[in-house]
Amino acid sequence: MDWSIGRILRELYPESGLRQRFRNEPYLDEVSLRQVLNSPFAMTEFLVRCRSLPQCGEVSINRLHDMIKWASEASAARQLSAVSAH
Repeated sequence: MDWSIGRILRELYPESGLRQRFRNEPYLDEVSLRQVLNSPFAMTEFLVRCRSLPQCGEVSINRLHDMIKWASEASAARQLSAVSAH
């Protein structure tokens, strides 16, 4: 999935409990799910950077991590079902 993290938050998890100011951060639209999942270091770097943004604390980081995990699992399931259908 090449969606940005911002788009994922807005469209898949609009009731995420993340503060509006954080969800509207331009940085979240600059980073794709694929980039974050590229390596464990990429995920860590992304979360550390998010932690420095306004309105993003430990609870937000935990929620964001969970949403990224769920989005990646959903993406993998869609790809698997697409392959199985052919």
